[in-house]
Amino acid sequence: MMSMESWQIDPQRVQRSVVCIIMLSLARLSPCPVSAQVVRGLVFDSQSRGPIEGAIVSLLSAEMTVLDEVRSGRDGRFELRLRGDGTATLLARASGYLSSSPVAVALRESQDESALLELVPASRAADVPDPAGSTSPVFGRVLDDLSGAPIPGTRIILDGTDVAVAGSTGVFEFSSVPVGRHSIRVEQLGYEVLDTDITLVEGPGIFLDVTLGVRPIELDPIVVFALPRRGLIDLYDLRHRVRLGFGSFVTAEEISVRGSPPMSSLVRTLPSIRMIGGTQPVFRDAFSFGQGWCSPTFYLDGMKVGSFDGIKRVETMDVALIEGYAGAASVPGEFSGSDARCGVIAVWTDRGAGLPLSSLIEAWKKGG
Repeated sequence: MMSMESWQIDPQRVQRSVVCIIMLSLARLSPCPVSAQVVRGLVFDSQSRGPIEGAIVSLLSAEMTVLDEVRSGRDGRFELRLRGDGTATLLARASGYLSSSPVAVALRESQDESALLELVPASRAADVPDPAGSTSPVFGRVLDDLSGAPIPGTRIILDGTDVAVAGSTGVFEFSSVPVGRHSIRVEQLGYEVLDTDITLVEGPGIFLDVTLGVRPIELDPIVVFALPRRGLIDLYDLRHRVRLGFGSFVTAEEISVRGSPPMSSLVRTLPSIRMIGGTQPVFRDAFSFGQGWCSPTFYLDGMKVGSFDGIKRVETMDVALIEGYAGAASVPGEFSGSDARCGVIAVWTDRGAGLPLSSLIEAWKKGG
């Protein structure tokens, strides 16, 4: 490991350079301006005096967008290359160290400069007392951890009360924060929430480089019921009959009270019904000349079925309503026809309707 003392600066360049020693978040001096087109330097540990490998050194514009950013090498050295004139901010940070204090950089064409960046281990922050009542700024930027793009609109919450909102470039700032330990929460819709602590000491401030991972948003399922146009008309007509009480009905509530008996037992509860041979329901006054008793027409969820066999196997627990009409004179128009002269028995189920029909029927009975 190369010591700090072994790193030499070109004497000719020293004459026109300004050396800034950054004691991360512990600096007691105002940021010193540096005029540079190329900035070379060394990042080293304030305790061991050895170089820090992998430290991130950034040069930011006045809007806090990155102009150039590099990592220090194994020997702690870094080099930032720029084009054009202007004013920028130099920052250095590394894992296990306090965030860098900002350093103002005034860029000048064809002027190379050098800087020594001294970082203080985070574990040593508590060893340095701060004057009571002093404050420092806290600022930083919020980026997407995959794309590196800024995340505008992110909420940064300091100590659970003060809130800053990241701008279009992801930059945020708390201008005056009391020195000491503080909690930070960073949250944005669609991203993981980040909770962290910072230790702030008197000086030019602290810079936070925050990255957030994407978190899928889990929503409650949305159930959409869709019926064909014919089904909607059937339910509209059914609602009209239930509200007017036109017909004889056995509701799901009545079926539940009876303990969900077989379909033949339920149909038997309709007025004027008798069972022929114990298995075939007919209306008492339904005769066909020359043939005796005639069977009613059966419907299941608005569709005509051939015989009672088409409905008697239906699970009665799924039945929402049974309606009966004793003869052609009482049959609604939607069930009318030459085959309706012996009456109609219609069975409606929740499953066939594709929605909680039994609940709707109870509401219709009450005028809903």
